[in-house]
Amino acid sequence: MPDVAANASPNSGYPLIFRGVNIIGNGTSASAPLWAGLIAVLNAAVGKNVGFINPLIYRFRERGFRDIVSPPGPNDNGFAGQAGYPVKHGWDATTGWGSPNGKHLLHHLKHAFKKDVKVHTHHHTFSKHEVAELLKHSNPAVIHNEFHIEVDGFRPDELGITQASLIGAPNVYPQITPSNPIPGVTIGSPSRLFAEDPTLYPSPQRFTWVFPITFTDTSGFKHHGKTIELTASIGAVSGYAKIHFVGKEHGEDFTGKVSSLVFDKFGDFSGFEIETKHEGHKKFKGNSGQLAHIVEKAWKEKVMVTVVAEEHDDENPQEIIFRSSA
Repeated sequence: MPDVAANASPNSGYPLIFRGVNIIGNGTSASAPLWAGLIAVLNAAVGKNVGFINPLIYRFRERGFRDIVSPPGPNDNGFAGQAGYPVKHGWDATTGWGSPNGKHLLHHLKHAFKKDVKVHTHHHTFSKHEVAELLKHSNPAVIHNEFHIEVDGFRPDELGITQASLIGAPNVYPQITPSNPIPGVTIGSPSRLFAEDPTLYPSPQRFTWVFPITFTDTSGFKHHGKTIELTASIGAVSGYAKIHFVGKEHGEDFTGKVSSLVFDKFGDFSGFEIETKHEGHKKFKGNSGQLAHIVEKAWKEKVMVTVVAEEHDDENPQEIIFRSSA
């Protein structure tokens, strides 16, 4: 069963001079060196040995190849009365993913080997009121799946990741450092590590760690609010994210689900309404396209949101926070 294809036909072939005689090279004797030469060129262009490339080929799929379909070729690879396999779009048992597109393969290989760290936060903003409510039920209050750190471009052995790292609390993980400490707030060790390819083939892939955040009190929430930058570092590469801590004095918080979108008589977006657990239905005004996009997304996905309103105008949303179900 082929992974890829290359020209091996004697009808086209490769002109060669062998012992002073002009011949046509074809078959595996021609197509395998073609691929070997291509990999050598890709190694030089990427700047490192791409190694066992099969997992990356299946990650790239059609994006690095020219799909081979019929016509003009035969409908299958049957030969001498033996039944063959059909040629179809995408992978097939006749031509694999197709013949290589060197430029596209190089583009995707450079991307696969590019080392990068991204920090994703479920909550960009925490309010004093929200945390105070959490602490009523549990102290410390832990939000378990708050940060997802995605690391790309590393082979497992470059980070020291083994099968043991994928079970329970990981033994290898990025270090998260806040720009300023917040009293009563800590970011714990990761609870899980997920590998894009759990078999840990020796090729670069994405690794994702899940971190919690813990609150013991609300002393870090000041009147003027505070923003800190988080730096996640591993393998000499770093990523960044900002989170905001909002004091109660900045306005009211309302938590619930978006129950309706509001439009004016001309059909333009003019606000929205959420249904809260304690305050009932609460209306907010606004007409920006960005606000409309965010609110519509929350409404369609039926997610819980917290709306932080202006201090002196509780109908004017200052911030909308999407709440994780986890």
